Amino acid sequence: MIDLSRPSRTYVFWLLIAYAFFVVYVSLIPFEYRVHSLDEALLKFSAIQYLDLGLASRADWIANIILYIPL
Repeated sequence: MIDLSRPSRTYVFWLLIAYAFFVVYVSLIPFEYRVHSLDEALLKFSAIQYLDLGLASRADWIANIILYIPL
């Protein structure tokens, strides 16, 4: 007889892997891949400016932290 009251370790493992892929996918949704040379990418990366982020961005931080808690 199969004990359905406790999930097996392999089931929990695959559930954790699926959730990890989900977290990565959701984190990269606004990601738009563009091909750049290494020199161009480094130049663009070095030109990034700091933003003055307000209260709304703090809500995003909190949502991201909550998303990673199960992992």
